[in-house]
Amino acid sequence: KSLLGSYVVGATPGEFAWQPGALTQAVKHGRWVVIEDVDQAPFEVLAALVPLLEERRLYVPGRGESVAAADGFQLFGTV
Repeated sequence: KSLLGSYVVGATPGEFAWQPGALTQAVKHGRWVVIEDVDQAPFEVLAALVPLLEERRLYVPGRGESVAAADGFQLFGTV
């Protein structure tokens, strides 16, 4: 989940703001990502990676949004 993002506490009590995670930011800004031991990743991570690999689009569950991979984005996985 931290790869995709999370809600963080805002300045006002009871207020939460969405903060994109490392993978979401990399997809949006066209950066490279290396995921070590991808074969041992939890199902939730793999479920997010499949559409990204097939369609170059990252779907963020629970937010109803998707992020298109910017030019230059590359995903590498090690086993």
